[in-house]
Amino acid sequence: MGINTEIWNAIRNGNAAAMKMLYQESYSDLYAYGFSMIADVDKTNDALHELFCELWQSRSSLSEVHHVKAYLKTCLKHKLSREISIDKQTSNIDDHLSVQDLKEHSYEELLIATQTENDAKIQLWQAIHKLTPTQREIIDYKFFKGLNYDAIALLLGLKPRTIYNHVYTALCTLRSALK
Repeated sequence: MGINTEIWNAIRNGNAAAMKMLYQESYSDLYAYGFSMIADVDKTNDALHELFCELWQSRSSLSEVHHVKAYLKTCLKHKLSREISIDKQTSNIDDHLSVQDLKEHSYEELLIATQTENDAKIQLWQAIHKLTPTQREIIDYKFFKGLNYDAIALLLGLKPRTIYNHVYTALCTLRSALK
């Protein structure tokens, strides 16, 4: 039968059988899509279950959707992007906690370190803003959200080779700007 607006509208009206049908018909496609983004079975399953639970809990306030599969993929993409972001933040916190960080520094050392760090941030910010918006988005997905080339290509609707080329060009631009 396929996912269509009638099933979506039935869910909006509280039809549990329609929700079950949506779940059964879309789960495997959404799982494949989610796994390509995060490559973690448990996190993909958790995100999918949360997505369907949230849909059911907010069924009365759901708006009308004409492309249900695209809507579900977008919701899953946002949910997994937040998960990736949280994982990166947690990883960064763990990386910064070390015995060396716990030793005391003089006020002058801290002031110099802070100024040097601020200068580096400004230089990096200026270099990043020399990139095109597409290059910035791809760099964000690749290096800050940890996605692989195929996942980025799928997410942006581009070919993996195009993603490689954008990353290469962006890195060349950043290298020359940071010299």
